[in-house]
Amino acid sequence: KSLITRKHPKQKELNHALKVQLLGFEHKLMKMETSETLPTSLVELKCALTNKKKRALSFHEFATEQVARLQSQGRYGNAQSYATAINRILDLAGDGLGVQRMDYSFILKFEQHLVDTGVSVNGIAAYMRAVRALLNKAVKLDLMDARTYPFKHYRIRTERTPSRAETIENLRRFYQMNL
Repeated sequence: KSLITRKHPKQKELNHALKVQLLGFEHKLMKMETSETLPTSLVELKCALTNKKKRALSFHEFATEQVARLQSQGRYGNAQSYATAINRILDLAGDGLGVQRMDYSFILKFEQHLVDTGVSVNGIAAYMRAVRALLNKAVKLDLMDARTYPFKHYRIRTERTPSRAETIENLRRFYQMNL
């Protein structure tokens, strides 16, 4: 059975090239079956078959790309939120932190770092929401293994913000004062 139809001017050459490539893939699959290290995901299988290495990005590189993407879309509020969260993570871990190393224990260390520097519970929640959004994107782009996704187990806590408005009684007292 031909893979390319006879109408194509280079039908024989293309079919031959496809058969050679298919044979190469089958040979690699047979080697994988006999070896002890089998790919655990489709992406790993694809990388093994095509001899491409999975690109390892640092968190800083990845997150900066995402901030630039948001800014190009005019989403400046999210971009600013992500940028401040990135800066806080860089304060803790530096430039060399890989996306794959952003696991549950790192998120706990980051939370403790924020607590130690005096950030409120709701402030921590804002940072964690930005980090969660970045890591969701990393999982979707297959830069991070979904099995090590930290927000599967981490719950972002918030507190009710106390009202800053004056009570009606205090306002009445203020207006009744003789100044």
